[in-house]
Amino acid sequence: STNMRYEPDEKKNCLGFWTNVEDWAEWNFDVSSPGKFKVEIVQGCGADQGGSEVAVLVNDKTLKFSVEDTGGFQNWKTVDLGTVDLTHAGEHKLAVKPLSKAAKAVMDVQKVVLTPLAE
Repeated sequence: STNMRYEPDEKKNCLGFWTNVEDWAEWNFDVSSPGKFKVEIVQGCGADQGGSEVAVLVNDKTLKFSVEDTGGFQNWKTVDLGTVDLTHAGEHKLAVKPLSKAAKAVMDVQKVVLTPLAE
């Protein structure tokens, strides 16, 4: 990334300074048991800064959402993005990529959570 970076301050603990729409984040992660997972993102966005479009990619599945104005970049809101099916144990990829930037910054991201769903 060019501008987006990890902000370690205790009240932030997030990816912030997301002012360049070309910046994105990607992680490799392992699962021990395959199955269906609920995907959530915890995002914050300053007043009058909402409306950016973002894609969360889990392997080959794309989940899109519009960033919500939460009244402050560290006013966190959990957004349910839907589900993904991780068909095998082992390594997978997750990326957060802005598709458009509506104002001065895309958002801050505190975490992305995958929760196994009961079969």
